[in-house]
Amino acid sequence: GGSTNLSGGNSGVQIIDGKAVFNCKHCGQLTGVGAHTSRYHSMAKKNPHSYPAALPDSHPYHTLMAKCAPVNGNGGGSANQQESGSVAALTSKVDKLTDAVSKMAALQGKVAAIEAKETESPERARQYELLSKACEYLK
Repeated sequence: GGSTNLSGGNSGVQIIDGKAVFNCKHCGQLTGVGAHTSRYHSMAKKNPHSYPAALPDSHPYHTLMAKCAPVNGNGGGSANQQESGSVAALTSKVDKLTDAVSKMAALQGKVAAIEAKETESPERARQYELLSKACEYLK
């Protein structure tokens, strides 16, 4: 995979292989908990578990994470809120699709029942009945 610097300029933060990577003059490249840029090195060393989430809202990290979907849980901050919103939206769409499929199966069952009543052949009627039962199973 390649790297992408979506925040612009020399911000010290970029995406490499789907992860937020911070550049610090003192520590080198960092990802995950404790990750920071050179400007926040001393603060991050005093309280590493609060970084990168503790970076100020104006830090390019937050802009970068808002522009991309996180690949893993190492992103932190607003990206995780964005991801949970995406999961909620996807869950809602799946629920609506499930409901639509259930309604469609019910309609197919009704159509098969009507067609079976209008069919003169007992074998055809039995086939429509089996189809109707199969459609009911999809509900």
